Amino acid sequence: MRVVAVIPARMAATRFPGKPLADILGLPMIAHCYLRTKLAQSIDEVVIATCDSEIADVAHQIGATVVMTSPDHLNAVDRTVETTEILQSTSRLPIDIVVLVQGDEPLLNPEVLNQMVSTMTDNPEVDVVNVMVPFISQDDYLDHNNPKVVVDSASNALYISREAIPSSWRDWNSSLSHMQTGLFAFRPAALEWFGVTPRTLLEEVESIDMLRLLYYGRPLRMHRISEPSIGVDTPDDLHRAAALIANDALFQQYRQLLN
Repeated sequence: MRVVAVIPARMAATRFPGKPLADILGLPMIAHCYLRTKLAQSIDEVVIATCDSEIADVAHQIGATVVMTSPDHLNAVDRTVETTEILQSTSRLPIDIVVLVQGDEPLLNPEVLNQMVSTMTDNPEVDVVNVMVPFISQDDYLDHNNPKVVVDSASNALYISREAIPSSWRDWNSSLSHMQTGLFAFRPAALEWFGVTPRTLLEEVESIDMLRLLYYGRPLRMHRISEPSIGVDTPDDLHRAAALIANDALFQQYRQLLN
């Protein structure tokens, strides 16, 4: 089995331009994502996919494989689709699972990536897996930068929104809604489907790519983990992430890989 992790990144992020190269304790954020992904035992290869030479230069400095992609992609999934096509065209060994690690997840736990791969190998009917985490606070729950997801009894997503769902008009129940993260796993056929299927009005309104699956009635399996996570969307998020990474045992482990 060949499992490839793709880390799509671009400089022109709408809410935080240049964030893949934002410094966190002496390393650019993209380096934290790459080195933590490399620690996942289930991942055979890790590549950084970008359209920006600045990111490519940094990726080469940390020893990463780089795939240069089109600058016209509107989201990370579409960039991953192109990257997978390029990787497949240059190797005779087929790819069985593609793990998409957003370049703004500097606190990702490599064990979670292993769990995502296991979910797919243990459940052949599951084509797409997305990780969700509990909200740290009600303020995070109300923050439009944090997508909220509600699930059915089988842990498949019912809906994802930047609004507070389900409604908190009576009270905030932290067990009913979780934060969607930027960690995904796809079977290649599902990724190819995503690439050829038109964008929907829902995903444009919410700015949430995975709504394309839900709109067309395709299941999205949500994998719940218990520890909170911080996806970096703003400079404030960056400061919060840096404070947590400073005391993180994994940081001490992977930064030595660069020495």
